[in-house]
Amino acid sequence: MKAIVRTCWEICLLKRGPQVFPRSPALLAVMLCIYVLMDMVQSLAQKTHGPSMLLQAALDTALFAVFCVLVLSVRGLRGRFNQTFVALLGTSILIMMVQTPFILVSVHSGTAVPAYVASWAVVLLMAWGVIVIGHILRHAVNMPFMAGILVACLYVIANQLIFSGLFPMG
Repeated sequence: MKAIVRTCWEICLLKRGPQVFPRSPALLAVMLCIYVLMDMVQSLAQKTHGPSMLLQAALDTALFAVFCVLVLSVRGLRGRFNQTFVALLGTSILIMMVQTPFILVSVHSGTAVPAYVASWAVVLLMAWGVIVIGHILRHAVNMPFMAGILVACLYVIANQLIFSGLFPMG
């Protein structure tokens, strides 16, 4: 497990690509479970409770998988799904782990300054996540880095629009 975390960290630092992972259904299953769990932890941090929390985590995971399949299918590289999706899940898990304490501070802080700083940290970590997704796509489908970032941005925007439409705040 330590090697997987280290590899995900190296991908987050843009030093390695998704091809370093084996095509392992077991690894994919473990990463899926951890991702859904981490997604639910973030929902709790954002004060989302009940059945909606599980539904949102399942939908987020499904959208991520569909996105990965679509990007790979456009280039005729669906055989790379396992490795690419494991890299996307693993790096996202790490970023969510770093992001969650900042979400807690931004949502639960009684003073404006810590909440403001924490909110900016969340935004910066989201931007880092987009860059990491672009990096993974660059390797997975042999596209330029900036094209990968653009595709990642389109995914994040689409994801946000879907979620704000299905689960309006307040």
